[in-house]
Amino acid sequence: MSPDGRWLASPSCYRAGAGCRSGTRHRGSGRRTGGAPTSPGGGVLLDVAGDEVLASGLSMPHSPRWHDGRRWVLESGSGRVLLIDAAGGATEVVAGLPGFARGLAAAGRYAFLGLSKIRPTSAMDGVPLAARRAELKCGVAAVDLAAGRVVGLLEFQTAVEEIFDVQLLPGARFPEVVGFQKESLHHTFVVPPQPPPTQVTTRAEGMGS
Repeated sequence: MSPDGRWLASPSCYRAGAGCRSGTRHRGSGRRTGGAPTSPGGGVLLDVAGDEVLASGLSMPHSPRWHDGRRWVLESGSGRVLLIDAAGGATEVVAGLPGFARGLAAAGRYAFLGLSKIRPTSAMDGVPLAARRAELKCGVAAVDLAAGRVVGLLEFQTAVEEIFDVQLLPGARFPEVVGFQKESLHHTFVVPPQPPPTQVTTRAEGMGS
């Protein structure tokens, strides 16, 4: 940050999400390691319209959302869901999570959050969640925002170790992301099959026929 309060480009500072009203930024340790910054309390929540710091001292904040008239943010470095007071910027811990939180989609009183394990190559120096590295899970957690607790967990026990975002698809059943690999396309069907187009023919008759 410059002396006059403006944010400057830096290899030790990165943005970790943006919502329609706010965004997060995290200041790193100052080392050019090429990985995500791991300064334990260097994260802030910003008002993107007014360029105002809404909350500071956060540990790797991610996925800010405006839902039900309130500001929510994931504190990935501690594995928590936070509620940010709109007036004073005070933070309230809503629920603890069993993973590195990244990606938040809310519907009514429930929020669906992406959880990841910490990469073996990530040092995560000083980050609170690193102390629970061996216990972390990868999957999608369902949190009751009103009750402040995890009410469901879809866990990936093999193959997948990181989730980068979560989105809800209202009205969709069994959605699938189909790539352009030939094998995948051969095993994709449209049900029910579309009927062939109807052909309409007309015959013009002469006068007096």
